[in-house]
Amino acid sequence: MGTFLSDPTDVPHNVVVTLASQLNIADWTILSRDSEGEMRYDHVREIMAEYGYLAELPRRSIYSTILMMNTIADAFCMLAGITALLHKPWPVVLQYKNRTCVCCASSYAFGKSGKILTKEHFLMYEIRWDFYPRVAHYEPAQKWVELLVKLQKAPKTVDAYARGLDDLLAFFERTSFPLVEATRGEIASYLNDLHNRERLNGNSPSVRSGLSHSTIQQRLTVARLWYDYLIDTRIRIDDRNPVGRGAYTPHAVLNTTGEPGLLRHQIQEPWIPGDDEWNAFLDVVLREERLRNQAMVFLAYDGALRRSELVGLHVSDIDWPQQSITVRAEITKNGLRRTIFYGDATQELLTAYMRQLQRILAEHGGATAGPLFTSESHRNPGCPLSKDMWNKIVERIGERANLPSFKTHTFRHLRLTDFAHCQLEIYEIALLAGHRSIESTQLYLHMSPVALGKRVRTVTESLDKRLRQKLQKVQHHDAS
Repeated sequence: MGTFLSDPTDVPHNVVVTLASQLNIADWTILSRDSEGEMRYDHVREIMAEYGYLAELPRRSIYSTILMMNTIADAFCMLAGITALLHKPWPVVLQYKNRTCVCCASSYAFGKSGKILTKEHFLMYEIRWDFYPRVAHYEPAQKWVELLVKLQKAPKTVDAYARGLDDLLAFFERTSFPLVEATRGEIASYLNDLHNRERLNGNSPSVRSGLSHSTIQQRLTVARLWYDYLIDTRIRIDDRNPVGRGAYTPHAVLNTTGEPGLLRHQIQEPWIPGDDEWNAFLDVVLREERLRNQAMVFLAYDGALRRSELVGLHVSDIDWPQQSITVRAEITKNGLRRTIFYGDATQELLTAYMRQLQRILAEHGGATAGPLFTSESHRNPGCPLSKDMWNKIVERIGERANLPSFKTHTFRHLRLTDFAHCQLEIYEIALLAGHRSIESTQLYLHMSPVALGKRVRTVTESLDKRLRQKLQKVQHHDAS
């Protein structure tokens, strides 16, 4: 595929022997000479030229290269050789039919040692242009999506924005409105179309009118960012964004024009489990789930951790004597490093899980101070657990506990709310949550309907007693 190990003989011995026999090489030790000098780089260039991966590659003067590959997998493997050859930490765009990968490597991964780079050194996103055909065929739109990737936006964010932009382009294509120089009235027509568009009602065969409020809000956000891009790149002549930025927010600083937004922003309270529901969830976890999942659930709750923070933890982040964990800045949402604390129950589960993890790493390999939560499957044992896998684990537990609304973020909402019930100060909760603003913390402090009902009945007990006495007095009078 155009790349080699730093030492080609650094593989199982039977592989080396078999390869040597296939190539009619009597002395297989000469294979190691490939790693000497510039020979490996020459082989990379020769193979790329032989198989047509690129017509001509300047040795050390190219910043960005478009490659036509047989498969996406070939493209990624070839990229390792190219980056080792170029020593340039620039994005490389790999194109395959109607699919594109934009691969970026961090600067520390490029040295003069000639070390072949691995998948860990790259942030790689695959853009499925067949999902967004209008975006793919409109150059400014395509460049905007590729810009999102180069700005290190999450793959799901890129996908959502590309789908939203494709929908916007489809509307302007149907109506023949001017896309680039669209007015606020034409954007309002797009909004009206979203409100009246037919959509399926979940798993039901019935059809409902209008997209959900959150979907419409997302589509308008995409449109606003898209027109920002057109204005910044001088493609749009009118420097006013037709979508606007009004949000009906009480904070006037966020809307200096005083102009209301096209869509009123709605805040939906998250679901918070009551005590009985939380106990039912924990019963399923402790009775039916493996040790790793038990430790993850307890730690996610104790630390009010986001899913990306939980799966991104390393063993080296744990301070066992203090029962605390450092959440590194690179795995947090806002780049803010913080320390979280966990209780005795979580300590017991983590200690037992560490013994199990060490056995897995000893058998399958891996750094003992590396990722804390790893896969235990036969397919990829010892590999870091993904966010999607954690989603599935929580979803599965929620279904068995008859709590389908329980999500990975529920742990965070519940823990921060419990902190408030324990009368921690708001600034202390913000510190534990990793929020830069106390206003962000206030959005997380909720009461479940059951807890709120108990609170209301407690504080209104005297009022209810007075009403009950009035009722009994009237009933007694009428009876006599």
